[in-house]
Amino acid sequence: MVHIFGTGGGRRTAEEQGIKYLGNIPLDPALVALGDAGRSMQAEKLSSPVTKAFHTLAEEVVRRNRS
Repeated sequence: MVHIFGTGGGRRTAEEQGIKYLGNIPLDPALVALGDAGRSMQAEKLSSPVTKAFHTLAEEVVRRNRS
């Protein structure tokens, strides 16, 4: 994983603004390589932290829209 923006800033900003933090998506060089090849990270790397993070974020958005 690459933390080009550092870590924790999104969560801190959400707390400062009084809004719920949804989560973060880690950057992975494999995401770029697969995208350049026209392939899906989520389809090809089911157990990657990136795929798990996308699923968690999507589940949270769905959960909030149902409330």
